[in-house]
Amino acid sequence: MSIIETLMSVPDAVDGGRVAIERLDYQTAWGLSRAIVLHTDGKAYAVGFEFHDDIVELDDADNPTKASFYQIKTDKTKNWSLNRIAARKKEKGVLQPSFAWRMFDNANRFGGAVHRLVFVSNMPCPSLGSDYKDFAFSSAPELDVEKFIKAMQTEDGSFKREHVALFHFSYSPFNLGSFDKALLGEVADFIQSETGLEHVNPKAFALMLVDQCNKRSKKLSDLSSFDALKSSKFVTRADMDKWLGELKAKNENRVHWTEVAAWFSNIHEAQAIKAHFIQYENERRSRLGVASLKFQAEVKKLVAPHMETGQTLTEMLNAALPEVRNISHQWSVEASVNDDYLRAIMLYEYCHVG
Repeated sequence: MSIIETLMSVPDAVDGGRVAIERLDYQTAWGLSRAIVLHTDGKAYAVGFEFHDDIVELDDADNPTKASFYQIKTDKTKNWSLNRIAARKKEKGVLQPSFAWRMFDNANRFGGAVHRLVFVSNMPCPSLGSDYKDFAFSSAPELDVEKFIKAMQTEDGSFKREHVALFHFSYSPFNLGSFDKALLGEVADFIQSETGLEHVNPKAFALMLVDQCNKRSKKLSDLSSFDALKSSKFVTRADMDKWLGELKAKNENRVHWTEVAAWFSNIHEAQAIKAHFIQYENERRSRLGVASLKFQAEVKKLVAPHMETGQTLTEMLNAALPEVRNISHQWSVEASVNDDYLRAIMLYEYCHVG
């Protein structure tokens, strides 16, 4: 059975990929960061969110052959050890599965398609090392490895010594208290390296990426095809290229104030609009969602007929004002009550190409 057939047919583990609310944002940030690393390295990839584990990584978006599973656990102060990862806790007197067994369960279900089982944390595992990188469990002191094997075999009789080679520990550089800032820095570098754009506020793009990842964290509802699965649960290289392309187009097709200022009959009319024009441009560049694109297209459609009447610029904008005011609430409260701001919006969208 191919990995695609397995992904489509193997039931998701009970609570597979579900996380405590305090780890959700960290998990999303880490998964997005992983996608950025793979994209920057030029690799084919598909990074899935909360599907069979916290994060699953396929080696190709169209014809995958291998999958790596990442279980993400954060801690405020306590370091990790192989023993702690394999430990079982009791809840109401009943032994619960260990973190290690939950990882190994993916090997049981996906067999030879499993490339790596990775435990990710903001805290280190000192017996493996203190550098921000991945460590093989097999590189731990021999006594620690033997105890790990014994604990796993006690919990699951199918566990063999050779299975240890699948297990890895990833010490994440994302600090629990500031991972959002670290991610923002990664996104800023990513934008510059992939698009060449400078002086771009990365926050809006980062928020859009996080929103896309969060959407994919929702419970899967459609397994009718592999394309449907990818669309609902994975971020792929094609997705990222599309979003980067949209960002680049939005910034390259800017309408510059200096190009339109001369169209006004007098300086007073221009000055009344200028600050709002610049404000709208900044807001527009920070909104990358479907609703914003729809609003922009509707404004242009409403304004265009009025801009071909041969009147002065202000007269033409004023003629379109009532129609645009009816949809202005879709953008902001300020747009619905400030006519100069609305005129700035209309002028920008009429001139915008793209």
